[in-house]
Amino acid sequence: MTPARPERIMVGRRIPMALCPVCSRRKAKRLCPVLGKAICPLCCVERRRADDPDCPGDCPFNAKAREVGRLRTQAVTRRHGPWLSRRVRAFGKEIDLFKAALDLEEALCAYGLVRSPLEDREVLEALDFLDTLSGEVVVVLSPPNGLAAWLQDAWKKGGRGPLASFSALDSQRRRKLLEELKLLARGEGRLGGYIQGATAFFREFRKAQGKDDSWFRKIAGGGRGERGALFLG
Repeated sequence: MTPARPERIMVGRRIPMALCPVCSRRKAKRLCPVLGKAICPLCCVERRRADDPDCPGDCPFNAKAREVGRLRTQAVTRRHGPWLSRRVRAFGKEIDLFKAALDLEEALCAYGLVRSPLEDREVLEALDFLDTLSGEVVVVLSPPNGLAAWLQDAWKKGGRGPLASFSALDSQRRRKLLEELKLLARGEGRLGGYIQGATAFFREFRKAQGKDDSWFRKIAGGGRGERGALFLG
């Protein structure tokens, strides 16, 4: 008995892929569970890069991006191990000081990248100024440079500004943080440059998270919704 011949599948004319409804320029290849429709890969990335709160963690594209980001940030922390270790030694188990110090250093880097290039001398002058302002006695001083004036303004914004975690500390702990940070700055200045080393770390770390220099422009502009936690996974 002759076996039945398989049915021939008739392939019709290829239907062109629809354009992304977000940008109307590129092909829609990824189904977005939030929008309920397909969008292009670039718009998908842009939504995640903007930390869209509606972007679900169980989305396959989001989950994959987070895992890739986690591995990349781990690689950055390994490369900058000595830089991070010095901060761990400085602040020990005082997590609030450690976090506030990193937030402050990232704000310094953002200012240097966006507003005006910085030298270590200017940074130390600004930190001395902030230290004086952090005391319990009200002191009226003129900022010694542009960075100091910006830090003063950012601090006044409290929880709404880029120095929210620093502002949350009491005066004694703020001064302790600044003393340790100034020691780090002086030591790393002798090693080859304090602000250069800090900027290299934060740019690489945020890039590993999928953020470009617009991230630092947002910090330098200063709003609470424009900040983000620095997770060292």
